[in-house]
Amino acid sequence: MPTPDITVVPEAALGYAIITINWSANPTVLFAKVTRTLPDGSSTVVRPHTFTDSTGDYIELSAGMAVLYDTEAPFNTVLSYSTQGLGSILSATATDVTLTNSFPWLKSPLHPWANKQLVLTPASYSDLTCLTGDSIVFAAIAEEIRPTRSAASAPFNAEFPIPSSRTRGSIASSLRLVTRTFAARDAVIELNAPGDPLLFQAPTVYGIPDRYITVGDYSVTRFSADHKKQWRANTIPHVVVDVPAGLADGVLGVRWADVCDLYSTFADFTAASVTRTQILFGQAASPPSPTVCDYDDLAAAYTDYNAMTAANANYSALLDC
Repeated sequence: MPTPDITVVPEAALGYAIITINWSANPTVLFAKVTRTLPDGSSTVVRPHTFTDSTGDYIELSAGMAVLYDTEAPFNTVLSYSTQGLGSILSATATDVTLTNSFPWLKSPLHPWANKQLVLTPASYSDLTCLTGDSIVFAAIAEEIRPTRSAASAPFNAEFPIPSSRTRGSIASSLRLVTRTFAARDAVIELNAPGDPLLFQAPTVYGIPDRYITVGDYSVTRFSADHKKQWRANTIPHVVVDVPAGLADGVLGVRWADVCDLYSTFADFTAASVTRTQILFGQAASPPSPTVCDYDDLAAAYTDYNAMTAANANYSALLDC
């Protein structure tokens, strides 16, 4: 019986892994899921972003194929991905990958097109002026509070209270960001606008595990009385919560909204000869994000097959040439 195929391309600079599954050799399989497994053996179903079965775990296949984006994968960790078909005993496992990263990220698991990589705080605030573009600077995670839910009742005529023990609550803290421009400030506003839980990820050396957070009333403070100066301090109070449920929007470059932003008319779109596959791989962003190669690109980049194999160790590297 033919086995399915799964390919994983790590796009660390974009904060996710692209997963392509191919069940076309098994036409009776209409839905399939992808599972991410960590070195400790724990596993999580990769969140789909389009039609699923009733469980919400199995994505509907198109001509036996699907492309998923794992925007919640931990960084700097060996990741193993496998695919299982609904109602099938078959499965397939991809070559292990690692998303190498040295920056914090603030993500929206349900709206990943709004995800933002954060810039690390410079040595001093005077160095902030050296930053360029629409930088969002990670300033700090404030004091972490672990609230009690236990209580102590004072009984009549007794020295000691009677404790009533409850599991301690999740961490409450505040994320502090500095935005360099109005556009960066607006990006943080856009990220928070839906009100869904966010995902904060930081390099391991910071000692902050990946955490899903629900955000309270957050504030934007001006650094100067001159409102034309665009620097803003963003204080984002939050409580750590469980993983949010639900389907995700597409990442930037795969949504029809991105196509409409890139091409003003349908005629412009058709003239560009953009295929559905290219859109699935993020080619509706400007510039395309990420760049996925085709055979014409490979022919232009390498003089012969030997040169191609010498420069690229695997299929994933060729896709991202």
